[in-house]
Amino acid sequence: MAWKNNCTDPGALAQAVLWRNGRRIIPDCSGEAPASRPGSGQQFSAAQAEAAGLPPVKLYPNPSQGILTIELPASYAPATAIFYNLQGKVLLQQNLPGETYRISLPGFRPGLYIVEVSPSLGKRERFKLILAH
Repeated sequence: MAWKNNCTDPGALAQAVLWRNGRRIIPDCSGEAPASRPGSGQQFSAAQAEAAGLPPVKLYPNPSQGILTIELPASYAPATAIFYNLQGKVLLQQNLPGETYRISLPGFRPGLYIVEVSPSLGKRERFKLILAH
């Protein structure tokens, strides 16, 4: 299935929904393979992140069964993770004080979520998270 711009990335639908709610999410419609790291919904490919001087943030497992691990480079800690539903509503905001952080999501229903990781210094990264209880 492809959206009007022939993009098959699931984020193409989220982009339209979140844009209307004041959030800007850009799906990767380049056709390139996703970065070779555990999270499958990252907004930057490995080449794009490296070219921009961004160390990789890891978010896994994805799909998740309700427990999520976020690994940050040392230069990113502390950081904040914000979980959005597809309507752009903030469901959870979690401080990430260390380099590895596990988050339990027991109140979240199965579905697609957007996770935004904002380091104290550096550029935000957005991930698509599939939750499948």
